Amino acid sequence: MGYPDHLFRNISSRVFFGAGLVLLLAVGFPIPYAFASPPPVPAGLPPGEWDHLIITDESLVSAFTPLVRHRHDQGLRSRIVTTRDLGGWSTRAELREAIRGFVAEAAGQWGTRYILLGGDAEIIPVPLGFYESFNLSWDIPLDLYYAAPNGEWDLDGDGILGEYEDDDPDLTPVVALGRAPVANPAEARAFVDKVVAFEKGSDPANVDVLLAAEVGSPYPWTPGMPVGVDLAWMMEDVADILVGLAAIGDIQRLYQNWEGTPGAEPLSPASFLEAMRTGRHRFSGLLIHGIADTWSLGSGFLQPDQLVDLAGMDHALFMVGGAPEGADWRVEGVLESLLTMPVGGCVGGLTPSATYFLMPVNQFCEGFWSGMVEGVQTRVGDVYRQNLEAQLQTPYGQSASGQATLQCLAVSGDPALLFWPGDPGGLNPNRQVANTFTATASPNPFNPATEISFVVPGETGTRHTTVVEIFDLAGRRLTRILEADLASGPHSVQWRGRDDIGRQVGSGLFFARIRAGDAQAVVKLVLVE
Repeated sequence: MGYPDHLFRNISSRVFFGAGLVLLLAVGFPIPYAFASPPPVPAGLPPGEWDHLIITDESLVSAFTPLVRHRHDQGLRSRIVTTRDLGGWSTRAELREAIRGFVAEAAGQWGTRYILLGGDAEIIPVPLGFYESFNLSWDIPLDLYYAAPNGEWDLDGDGILGEYEDDDPDLTPVVALGRAPVANPAEARAFVDKVVAFEKGSDPANVDVLLAAEVGSPYPWTPGMPVGVDLAWMMEDVADILVGLAAIGDIQRLYQNWEGTPGAEPLSPASFLEAMRTGRHRFSGLLIHGIADTWSLGSGFLQPDQLVDLAGMDHALFMVGGAPEGADWRVEGVLESLLTMPVGGCVGGLTPSATYFLMPVNQFCEGFWSGMVEGVQTRVGDVYRQNLEAQLQTPYGQSASGQATLQCLAVSGDPALLFWPGDPGGLNPNRQVANTFTATASPNPFNPATEISFVVPGETGTRHTTVVEIFDLAGRRLTRILEADLASGPHSVQWRGRDDIGRQVGSGLFFARIRAGDAQAVVKLVLVE
């Protein structure tokens, strides 16, 4: 793909180096990139390495620039690309394809891992899929189309893209992609301020969570009616993941069938807004009915104009789940309003963009919560990609309904967002692991090498597969320095400050993670000049 000469001249001046139920179908045009491992290097971009890109309108560059600086401070190489910079397009369909082609090239040549689409549907076009089953059909907003350039999205050439039977799209993203649906500089500045505040956080060892759920069927449901499927049952599976974790404080439950769960309170628009406004929740889980601009919340409905009741909310939360069509950016919906409100509301989320099948959404959301609190990677996009790739390998994930649902799960906000405050290393030191052991490093700080010592747990004579890996501040694995079957007892391994291909890393803070069977330890390492 060719780009106008002014593309990189314009960018260089703003670069900071360094640091219900449902279904979906994807729409798009295949482009000639087929990434293998390693991916080929397209010819259209100059040499460079950029971890994080923001694609936005020229008018929003200054508003997003503080986010570039913030990512730089965390060790991510970040830059802004404008839609005008991409050049060569005159229609919105051409802009959509220009963005998609650029994303593929950036992933292949620059090694880009995170892309934030900085704009609502008027600034960054919303790709559309289409689904039809029995007597039902609907469009599917599909930002995943930008991130997944592989496969044949229109193999049969009928113009209906992503068909399970007739096409062969590859849903595996080559980047983690999210969207900030902002319309003007004021909304963009407010969004960036919320991201920075969220990541700085307060007390990482006392994180509160808000869980809300309706009765799934029958719908509508009122107290006294029989319950077929209670979405609160699924939300309690999330609570089971969270209970007992060292980082989790209070878990507040708002359920439509609240009498069925001890400690739960009735769900209504008023109780939901009050909990958001007065609570100190960092995360929210939400399984409800509704559409983009009308969320069903137990005894009533929530629409964007009611969010004025959040006045006084001084923090933003990250939301997992939501109403079907919640991430349909063609509509000025509740989620878009929460993301763009000046103070409070939401900083990001994982939300369906269309109607969905309940089982794969439930599986995905549970996997997302587990990855969020247990995984090494704690940036939203890394957990999303890891979970999506895992779900695509399951029998349900390979079915028509499963793949369609996975396509409609969209990341809102910056995919490089950190879940945990004060944790730029991508390792959550506050999580509670069932089996842990201690490890040390000496000397530490060090240069040029440090000895990592640990004791493989277990009774005398037992052996465990043991892996020692080094991660940087961005949560990226730099190298695996040991993988061996070790007997229980003391062991040590040396790290000389080099990555997998032998390159010397710069000075800074790193993490060594040692896994022995189902136990693990984490050690902070400081490499000095």
